[in-house]
Amino acid sequence: MGKILGIDLGNTYSCVSYVDVDGTSKCIPSTEGGLYITPSVVYFEPNGNPIVGHVAKIEGALNPEHMVERAKIYAQDPNYILSIDGHDYTPNDIYMFIAKQLIHDAEKWLQEEIEGAVVSIPAYWGHSDASRLVKVLESIDLCNGQKLKIISVIAEPIAATLSAIDDIQRNAYKKILVFDLGGSTFDCAVLNINYVEEQYDIKIETINGDHQLGGKDWDARLSDYVVEEFCSLTGCDPEEVKCDPEFIQWLSINIEKAKIALSSKEKTYLTPSFHGSREKIEITREIFEDATEFLLEATVSLVDEMLKRRTINPETDIDAILLVGGSTYMPQVKSKLESKYRKPIIARSQEKNVASGAAIYGNEMLCIGKRQKAKYSYGIEVVVNGKKQVLNLIMRETELPACVSSDAYMYLSVSGTNYEVYDLDVTVIKSTNMKRFFDMDDSVVAKAETSFSFINGCYVNSMQSDTSISIALDIPDGRSGKEEKV
Repeated sequence: MGKILGIDLGNTYSCVSYVDVDGTSKCIPSTEGGLYITPSVVYFEPNGNPIVGHVAKIEGALNPEHMVERAKIYAQDPNYILSIDGHDYTPNDIYMFIAKQLIHDAEKWLQEEIEGAVVSIPAYWGHSDASRLVKVLESIDLCNGQKLKIISVIAEPIAATLSAIDDIQRNAYKKILVFDLGGSTFDCAVLNINYVEEQYDIKIETINGDHQLGGKDWDARLSDYVVEEFCSLTGCDPEEVKCDPEFIQWLSINIEKAKIALSSKEKTYLTPSFHGSREKIEITREIFEDATEFLLEATVSLVDEMLKRRTINPETDIDAILLVGGSTYMPQVKSKLESKYRKPIIARSQEKNVASGAAIYGNEMLCIGKRQKAKYSYGIEVVVNGKKQVLNLIMRETELPACVSSDAYMYLSVSGTNYEVYDLDVTVIKSTNMKRFFDMDDSVVAKAETSFSFINGCYVNSMQSDTSISIALDIPDGRSGKEEKV
């Protein structure tokens, strides 16, 4: 049996993880110098060859017209096209190049076959968004000649919570505020953790965020300060400095380094040069935090807005705050959250915890799937010759996890519906019947989740074609090992 990978394809950085023989999730270093996160940047050489990662970021700073970054922001638009040197790419094509690099690094590091992967997705994505990403990722070739198998997707806040589940269980936290400040986006969520016989079930209660606000905005404020100080000392024209490709490249490399240094030091120095002028610029943490305080306030306002909308009292309802994303290493983040909400802060490998949680989820799916079978059959309501019947897709005793499509039944209408539909609210029938078709008598009927594939949930996806509506029904195995719930 090969390894199950957890893949976090972030807006700014991406990461791949696995679970070792001791049950510990570990991130895999990239082949670019052993770093554990890879810039989500693709640079296209003149011959069209894509380069991914740190080299792409450096080259792209000099030649931005050949570089694509932060493509995930546009991934929900199926018609969005990125044109580079006459070639068209979708945002998911870009992430396929990034995922290929991560898979290459994983195969080289592990020296084992890859059984499959769990990929994280934003909590606000719908089924069609996830399906498009999964489709392109499953076109990736592995070293063994097989295609990459995506065994599941998982919402990013759930994955991050799984990575910290030991801390959460030990303290019996039941409601977690996830504060995810990445390089390009900010997301927040409230998650509920239910405990049953030493097991747990995690569900998202509410989400919010700003998909244009992230660490890049802190970088921009720091860049402005450095340019202003440099030009003040040297007399250089700020507009001329900001338009120089080599100076821009220098900033793109060194500003982020300075920001990282200020997370552990009270001051740091940068020495920019331009047209023979060179000056040493001192940057203190206090200066940096003063210049970016309004950005941090914006994130807190989004959290408060989310809590108010669901009438969640942070003082009495929230048990702890989980930090996610590399930008949460900035001391001002933890300090602000502690002073405002006065709750325990869980901070553990924030730039890697989504990938780690995805790997944990995949590994436990694999382990449970070896021994657990569906206790019921799961099907959908169909109309055959004007009569309502049940089309069973997943039979009782099927090993879990299971995913079956109704594609073979091309001309059936679903609940009498045969018009153009993209996100169909499907009625799922749960029964003990082992026939492919049967009447609806003696069946238990329940509505399926139609937004996300929660643990112990049922995931339904619908696609419109010219001849039929194709319904895919997927039952995740769940972490609790209890009866499958629809």
